Formats: sequence, structure tokens, C-alpha cells
Amino acid sequence: MLNTTKYQGNGALIEHSDYTSSYADTCSVITTSNVVETTTRGGGDSTTKSVVESLQTFRHAELVSASPNLTRRFRNKFGMTLCVTLLICAFATANLSAQTGCPPYADAITHTIASNEFRNSLGRCPTLTDIVCPLVTSIGNGAFQGCMGLLSVDFPNAESIESSAFSGCSSLVSVDIPSVTSIEVNTFYFCTSLESVEFPVATSIGNAAFSICTSLESVEFPVATNIESNAFAYCTSLVSITLGAVPPTLGTNVFAGTTNIANITLHIPEGSLCAYQNHPDWGSTFLAQFYDVVEYSVATPVTYYTLSLDDDGNGTAAGSGGSLTGITCGNSRTITATPNPCYQFAKWTNSNGDSISNVSSLNISVIRDTLLKANFKLVSPAPTYTLSVSSNPTMGTASSSVSSATCGSSVSVTATPNAGYRFVYWQEGGAIVSNANPHNFNITANRALTAVFDDAKKKTRIKKINVKKGRVIITPQP
Repeated sequence: MLNTTKYQGNGALIEHSDYTSSYADTCSVITTSNVVETTTRGGGDSTTKSVVESLQTFRHAELVSASPNLTRRFRNKFGMTLCVTLLICAFATANLSAQTGCPPYADAITHTIASNEFRNSLGRCPTLTDIVCPLVTSIGNGAFQGCMGLLSVDFPNAESIESSAFSGCSSLVSVDIPSVTSIEVNTFYFCTSLESVEFPVATSIGNAAFSICTSLESVEFPVATNIESNAFAYCTSLVSITLGAVPPTLGTNVFAGTTNIANITLHIPEGSLCAYQNHPDWGSTFLAQFYDVVEYSVATPVTYYTLSLDDDGNGTAAGSGGSLTGITCGNSRTITATPNPCYQFAKWTNSNGDSISNVSSLNISVIRDTLLKANFKLVSPAPTYTLSVSSNPTMGTASSSVSSATCGSSVSVTATPNAGYRFVYWQEGGAIVSNANPHNFNITANRALTAVFDDAKKKTRIKKINVKKGRVIITPQP
């Protein structure tokens, strides 16, 4: 024998059997006042308790077994199935909890509204008008699609809304879903009564998400980073768009059919206009099509950028014109690449390795954090340089590994003192360059070195050693 559950309230008898197959042609919201559940079991025993007490005992498994949907449905005495989903959702609200003294219960209902759960084309709850569901965190694909009587939705903790969830809800005027991070494809497609929306943490707006929302006047997406194609197509009443400091990427025809984009005012944070003007999807030309671009005040300071320079080791990169950090968007700096000997400048590349310019000195406008690398290449054909050595023959001799070599080649010079003498240092152009013997180096210019010797019994004291332009300069103590 089947267990039968009856709800008595507001003058109507509502009866539920464990097996209910018909769907609702009309949907009523059962109020909690004076609603009583009577359960009759096989032996004739019966228990009576309030609907609140009954709903407290629900578990997810029972809901699923009662119906293939997430809603438990009940029949009234006329055999009509009634939808109590709003009762279950509303039961978790603060107001109802305060009235009944029953705390919200997460395990009593699922946190997900399944795909097509209330889709009107399936005849489910076509007269739904207002929804408040604090416990719901996810709304499935087409969950409320075509619910043309739906006026307002409030899902304060929903973080995920799948495609077409509210598509075709032509009477929907109020949407409060502040925690959702992504608006998927066709989510609010053809919501022709919707006038304004605000999604404070949504970063992505899907294809045709608000297409044909003909009454939509104002949208706010302060952290959006991506707006896909046709997102606001045929929103013919649109006059205000609020975005964040970072320009979102745009798909194609985002504002197609909006009648006249010149009616729309774009609101962006103070100090971010430069970033929009220099963004490839926005740019000055596209911005000029709007009625106005207004920069609004923000609590956070204006964004500053950093210009970082690097090189491949065969030269140096330097910046001038001001600090390379804390640069306000649009300010310029000069960058200069200087090759090492035997090398010449090749190109500047960005952080992705893309070529930027083959001009060694550039004046650039900084519009974002930027990394530029100076790349060099060997001079071609490589020049040839001579290497000569000399000495006081009475004290010793000097020799070199080669007499000439191409730029950058490794060469060496060796000093051999005569008896009674000792090598002191190599000298070039009156300057001491090294006291190594042999002296090895890469040749980058014509070189003429003199080996200096001294009496082997005399001690030479070195006053100081300087390193300048790759040469070691030794100053003897007099």
C-alpha cells in the first residue's frame, strides 16, 4: 500500500502519493501558514505535522525518488499537480526561517537547479513569477527557459549559470545574481522586459547573452575581461555601459543592431581611457562612435605600469626619460640598445618573442606593463684586426699567437725575460693593461702590446689596479 501525504491549508486539500507522473499545467505556491501534512501508512496509522516539519525531514534522495525533477509535486483534490519548489527555496530565506524558528538546511534540498527544470516548453510551472533561492549555487542549462510569467529572480549565492538559463523570460524585469562569475551563451536572450543588469564579479559575457533584450538600457560589468560576439545585439534601448579599468576583449558584432551606438555612453574608471584608446579591440576610432566616454571616480589609485628591459648578453639595453617603474598610462620613455664589440643591433622583441622594431633607439608610449628585449647579432662580414708585440730586447722577448684575427677571436701574447730579468706587465699606449703571462683575450680592435721587464732583483710595488673598458690598468708604485 502506498504512503499518502496530504497538505491542508488555505481551504485546499493537497495530496501527494509516492508515485506522481503528471506534470503541472498550472503552478501554485503553497504558503506555510496553516499548511498541515497528514501521512497515512499501510496499517491505517497516521501522523500530522506542519509542512515546515515535513520539509525539514526531506533529503536529496527522497526528492529525486519523488520526481525525476528537483521539485516535489503534489496533487490537490481535483487531481491537479501543484509545484512547491518556491516553498522549498523560500524556506531557506531569513524571513521564513525567522517566522518558523527553523534554521536553513543545506541537506534538505539540492544546491543545483537542473537543466530544463522549469522550462516552460515542457509544461512545468508556466506561471512562476518570483524566485528567491539563497541556497542555490548553480543553475542549469535552460532551467527557466520560456517562463514568460517570471518577473524577478534572486539567487544571491549562485556562482554558475549555464546557457539559456533564462532565455525567453519575456516578463523578467529584476535579476539579482551578484555572485555569478560568467554569463554564458544566450543566458538572457530575448528577455524583452529587462531594463538594467549589474554583475559585479562576472568576468565573461557569452555569445548573444543579452541579445534582443529590447528594453535593456543599462549594464554594469566592472571586472569583465571578455565580451563575446553579439552579446548585446539588438538591444535597441541600450544607453549606458559600465566597464572596468582593464578593457575587455570584444568578439564580433557585440553591439550589432543596437540602432545607433552613438546613443550609448561608456563609463570607465578614471585614468583608464588611455588603456581603451590603445587596446586593439577598442581604440580611439571605435570609442569615437559612442555618444560619450565618461571616466568615473574610483577608490583605487590610477594604474601605473613598468617598462622592463633585457638583452641577449651580446650588448646592453637602457631606458631614459624618467623612471622605468610607476609610469602613468600613455607616458613615453626612450630605450637604447648598445652592442658589444663585434656585434650589431638586430631587433627589439616583446615577452612573446614577437619583433617590435629594428631601430636601436626608440621612443615608446607605455600603455601596459611591458617587457622588451634587445637582440644582437655578429657583425657580418666580421672585421679583421692586427696584433703586434714589442719589448726591450736586452731584457726579454715578446711573441703573439697570431698576427691578425677576426673580431671576437681568442688570441694570446707571451713574454719571455732574459737571464737576470723578470716580466712585470703588458703596456699599450702608455697604459698598463695586464700583468698576466701569457695574456689571453678576445681581439676586438687593432692591438699593439709592449712587454715590460725589470731587474729580477728589484721588487715592483703596485699602487693600484683599475678595470676600465675591459682593460686592467696597473699603476706601479714609484
